[in-house]
Amino acid sequence: MSHCISGCFRCLGIFVHQDNPIQGLNFVQLDAIFSATHFCGSEQNIQNWSELGVTQPWGRLKIQKFGRNSVSGTHGVFKSKVLCGGDFSNSVNEMLGASSVVQAVASTPLQ
Repeated sequence: MSHCISGCFRCLGIFVHQDNPIQGLNFVQLDAIFSATHFCGSEQNIQNWSELGVTQPWGRLKIQKFGRNSVSGTHGVFKSKVLCGGDFSNSVNEMLGASSVVQAVASTPLQ
């Protein structure tokens, strides 16, 4: 899944493991997954795939969150546009580069 944010020179990509059956995520769901402050309208945290309607076996798994580190421009754009300026959850694993994020997602299969 990817979404290009208007006025931005980069597009943000939201990736899930290739075997995950989820078809898409909206901004409120992303806020509920990645944010500690929920400024974009989510009312609670989403922590498990089942909370997004994903069935077994993926539904029983906790969502593993990966993102860019706080010094990257991507981190700032995600915080501004996807989290509505809110704070990232402490459970987001910050990675040094975009390729590290993609590799982490790809290597976190169904357990």
